[in-house]
Amino acid sequence: MIVEKILEAKDLAYLAGLVDGEGSITLSRRCLKGKHIMPNYMLRVSVDMTNREPVEFVSNLFRGHSSSKSTTVTGKPIYYFVACNSEARRMLSLILPFLKCKHRQARLALAFTKLPKAFTKMPLDKKQYLIRQRDNYVSLMRRFNGDSWCIQTGG
Repeated sequence: MIVEKILEAKDLAYLAGLVDGEGSITLSRRCLKGKHIMPNYMLRVSVDMTNREPVEFVSNLFRGHSSSKSTTVTGKPIYYFVACNSEARRMLSLILPFLKCKHRQARLALAFTKLPKAFTKMPLDKKQYLIRQRDNYVSLMRRFNGDSWCIQTGG
């Protein structure tokens, strides 16, 4: 049994700052081999940085994968944390009120998670419609991630 941690607003605001500044929110599509009609979709929230402590902070609060993956051109290690699907959804729903730059991506990702799940008994035309809907979300997320829209704070 996993015990849910009660997170303070200051921790959620800090986490939102990490995601805004050093993180990413992505939706991706992967086609499975074989006779699968429905592609596989994944929601990911990640934080990559050369400072280990903030990445450890995130990994202590949420389930996911953390490690060091490579080095910068100057040789510093890059640490990362990745949460996928339901844990990414939980993370985004908690930090959404504090996000300044990636609030559009978070809202889109949370809306994506509310789409109906594919069922084997669903008619083919409904499956195809659901695939188009999901693909539209993936495409829009790519557009959002290509733009750099932030809320200006301070004067």
